[in-house]
Formats: sequence, C-alpha cells, structure tokens
Amino acid sequence: MSLVTPKTKFLLVLFVSLLTVAPQNLAGDRIVFTCAGTRLAPDLVELLNLYRDAFDALGIEFSYLLTPITRSITNAASGTSDGVCARSHGYIEDSGAPNLVRVEAVIATVDMQLWSHTQYASTTSKEVLSKIGHRVGYRRGFSWVKNYMDRQQGIDLVAVNTTAAGLKMLATGRLDLYVGAGLEIAVDLENLSFPQPIYLVGILGSLNMHPHLHERHKHLAAPLAFELNRLIETRGGPIR
Repeated sequence: MSLVTPKTKFLLVLFVSLLTVAPQNLAGDRIVFTCAGTRLAPDLVELLNLYRDAFDALGIEFSYLLTPITRSITNAASGTSDGVCARSHGYIEDSGAPNLVRVEAVIATVDMQLWSHTQYASTTSKEVLSKIGHRVGYRRGFSWVKNYMDRQQGIDLVAVNTTAAGLKMLATGRLDLYVGAGLEIAVDLENLSFPQPIYLVGILGSLNMHPHLHERHKHLAAPLAFELNRLIETRGGPIR
C-alpha cells in the first residue's frame, strides 16, 4: 500500500513549484532606480512619488538609491540598479551607456540658467556671453553646456565637480558666470551662504528629462511610459 496519498502528491508539487517560481517573480516585481542627489529635495520627492504611483499601477514595487550623478549612470549601465531617475537622452548618449533604454515620458523640464556676480539691468544672456574673456563654470558632465559654449567666442570654460562648488567660485569672483540646471541651483541656494550676492541673468535653454531603464527591463518601457504620461497629465505637466 502506497504511503503517498493524492493530497501529499499535490502538496509536494506545490512546494517544488514555489521553490522554482517564487524567486523569479520576486526579482521581477521590484525595481530600483539610482537618482542623482545627496538629499531629498522637494522636486525629487515629487518625482519619486510619481514613480511609485506608476510602478504601483503595474504591480511593481519601486525603490531608489541616492548617488552622485556619474554613479547613477554607471550603476544603471552595469546592471547594479534597474534604471536612472531622470537624465536627458543626450547626457545618456554622451556617457557611453547604450544598454539604457529611454522611457518615452518627459517627467521634468529643466531650465539651463546663466548666473553672474554682476547685476545686469536689461542685458540679455546672449549679450553677456558675447563679452570676450569670460570664465564660465559648469558642472562636469553637462554636455549640453559644453556644446552650447563651444559655439560662443572667447569663452574660457571651467568644469567643476558640483553645482555648489561652481556657485561658490562665482560668488568669490573665481568665475565670471555659471551655467547650470535650475532645479540643482535652487536646492543649493537654499543651503549655501555667499560672501557676495549672485544674480540670475537669464535662461539659455531647457532640457527634457526622461527615466531610463536597463535593457533587461526594456519590456517595461512602453507600459511605464503609458502610466507616467497618464499621471503627468493629471498633475498638470512635467516637474519644473
């Protein structure tokens, strides 16, 4: 007489199935993005909430890691993380990360601001930049700024490691001008004090920011774009 009853056989099959399938499902039900930053600024909190809502609609748990900007790209490109929170596609291309897939949803629009330690009454940004010999700072890795300044005449372009360092150099006269992303500058202005005031001259242009997924998750690009665009529309547009 067999000691293995039909109920025992069923339980054994169920147990083996759970051992085989459960880890794979858990791995597929969680996404970790690397996000450039050192603290949770209000705009970043808004962005993370947007991702949580979008991934929740897809039945996927979302989490994040805050890293320096270059590491946020390299972590995602190497597969250490599952994607990047927000970068322009041009920046991704310049970073040499072909295995990152753009999600077709503009989650933020970033103004590229020109700042000076001199207050200009009615001078435009282009007029200020036309003056020969200006030392213009920008955060290293912002290829948009470098490409823009390469088209100007007589600019001494200076790369700095952080936006905060560039603003401090501007305030102490080591730079004549600084170009950077408005969202980053706004965060640093809240937390820095300067020996001399600095002034916003104007806006040079804007960049559309997208999330990017590691290619192993490329099947999520379209459904994630759909959910993000739906949420962005209900919230009145991209983060600015």
